[in-house]
Amino acid sequence: MERTRLTGSVIERLLETPGDQNLPDSHQVVGQEFEPQKGAKGVIYKARPEEPLVIQIPSEYDTRKVLDLMAAGLGQYGMGLATMLPWKEAAWGDSDSMLEAAAAFVEGTLNSLGQEGLTGPVVLLGRSIGAAIALDIALRHEDKLLCLILESAFDKTNDFLSG
Repeated sequence: MERTRLTGSVIERLLETPGDQNLPDSHQVVGQEFEPQKGAKGVIYKARPEEPLVIQIPSEYDTRKVLDLMAAGLGQYGMGLATMLPWKEAAWGDSDSMLEAAAAFVEGTLNSLGQEGLTGPVVLLGRSIGAAIALDIALRHEDKLLCLILESAFDKTNDFLSG
């Protein structure tokens, strides 16, 4: 129970942090390129093995700098972040391609936790367009997730994805 509240408060503070804010040198983080499944590319910022790993489906406006900020904040609490490449960097086509890539990334990440030496709980975070995709994926993997966080989500997912 304590971890859920901690994770929620950390995420809330991180999401309120301006994306152009500079990090103090002591909080600089470096993510490693990560491809848990062929074609599912991302970046992983390692956690302490027993602490939560946040798997993020990014928004359409996320950048590497935003991901670094989030990872630095989570890292202060021992948590890690595994995130798909930002949408602009990955150049996804349509919504079906995004969903397939995100599903492969999450599934591959969940399957590789042991190989990465991570034994803690997993949190799935979706931001904006990533929230709709995270919701779909969470329904397939709810037994493996501590919780699902939807940030800047919208209520008419089917209408948004079909148009």
